Amino acid sequence: MARDAVTITPLPSNTVTAATATTIVVANGAIIDAKGDLQGLFLEITNTHGATKVVTIPKGVGHQAITAGQGDITYTIAATTGRALVNLEGARVCQEDGSVHVDFAADHAGVVSAYRIPRGG
Repeated sequence: MARDAVTITPLPSNTVTAATATTIVVANGAIIDAKGDLQGLFLEITNTHGATKVVTIPKGVGHQAITAGQGDITYTIAATTGRALVNLEGARVCQEDGSVHVDFAADHAGVVSAYRIPRGG
C-alpha cells in the first residue's frame, strides 16, 4: 500500500500557521516523514463522517522503537466535527525508516495535518 504523504508544517514562535492538510484516503493510510525526529511533532486529525471513527498509529519497528512492545496507539474521534490532536511518542511509533504511519477506520472522512513546534520555541 502506498501511503499518502503528510507534510510537516513548522510552527515558529508567536505565529499561527495553517498546515497543508492531506485528505484521508482510508485504503492508503498516511505517512509522516519525520526522519526519526518526533520531538515537538504532533498531528491534527478530523472526522467529518456521521459516525465516530478510530485512528490507529501503528507501533514502530526497529531499534529506535524501544517501547513498541506497548502496542499501537488508538484515538477515537467524534462524529461530524470531531478533531484529535495527537502528540507523537517516537520511541513507540517511529518506523525503521524514521517515518510515522497512520491508519484509518473504514469510511473515515476528514483530513490529517502535521505540525512541529521548534525546539526552545
